[in-house]
Amino acid sequence: MRLAALLLFTGLIFALGCADEQPRKAKVERKPTSPAGPRQTESRDKAGLVGKEVALAAPPRADMGEAPVAAPAPAAKQEPRKIIYTGRLEMVVDDFDTALGKMLAVLKECDGYVARSEIHGNPGEPRSGTWTLRIPAGNFDSFRDDASHLGEMRSSTVDSEDVTDRYHDTRAEVKNLESREEALRALYKEKIAGSKLTDLLDVDRELNTVRGQINVRKGQLQRWDKETEYATLLVTLQDRKGYVPPVSADFGTSISRTFHGSVEALLALGRGIVLVATALLPWVGVLLVLGLPTWLIWRLTHRSVPLVTALPVQPESPGTGVTLPPEG
Repeated sequence: MRLAALLLFTGLIFALGCADEQPRKAKVERKPTSPAGPRQTESRDKAGLVGKEVALAAPPRADMGEAPVAAPAPAAKQEPRKIIYTGRLEMVVDDFDTALGKMLAVLKECDGYVARSEIHGNPGEPRSGTWTLRIPAGNFDSFRDDASHLGEMRSSTVDSEDVTDRYHDTRAEVKNLESREEALRALYKEKIAGSKLTDLLDVDRELNTVRGQINVRKGQLQRWDKETEYATLLVTLQDRKGYVPPVSADFGTSISRTFHGSVEALLALGRGIVLVATALLPWVGVLLVLGLPTWLIWRLTHRSVPLVTALPVQPESPGTGVTLPPEG
């Protein structure tokens, strides 16, 4: 009896020992969920976090049935801004021809071109010129810096207009109108077989209206593209000294020019007199119509009355009754 109790007690102690050993082994032999687990746990233990369990994030694994995390979408590409640059530059130069040559050389280096030019000058007077230049927007500032050294600066202005919002709004309107045009074309093809002529004409008019709106907006977009791609600069050069022609006229040429100038002045005077007479001719008739009755009335009211001249009385001869003739 004692032996059976002793064996039972020994088996119970052995069973309790095995049960206590199994959780320890499970805790010691626990595998990390990621390869970086032991290193990060070790670094945290060195920092004084021994005894605390830290959750480590591990990348999703397809073999474990975890759904992959979607990568962040790339940022939308920002549309470039549409800015129209215009400027004006006025300078006084010592040598007009030299300054003009340098300006055109710098313009060629900047890939620009002359849109319009105008030069004024007379012999013995300072010359002046105005040029409308078109310069790529990226080279606009560098060209202005180079051109400002051509002479004495008088004025320099730059204006800018941002049309980015209007540009993109107009482009969106074009897309909407093109979609509407496609729908109208599909409707026209659908109704062309069994519809009335009036219905087809209505669809055709609407198509023409939409196409006209598209053309107007596309034309505006093209103008904005040109104006934003190339900046506009108005350059004015004023010569400091008088202009001397390369070849001066001789005395005979001067006489001929003077004579022709006098003849032209005389002809201009004659033309002016003829024009004045032509302009007054209609008024002559009006003056005659209005003036003749007035003159006749004046003549009638102011007609001269003949005066009766009284003859002098002849004196009589005393005592005879004979009238004597007047003396003298």
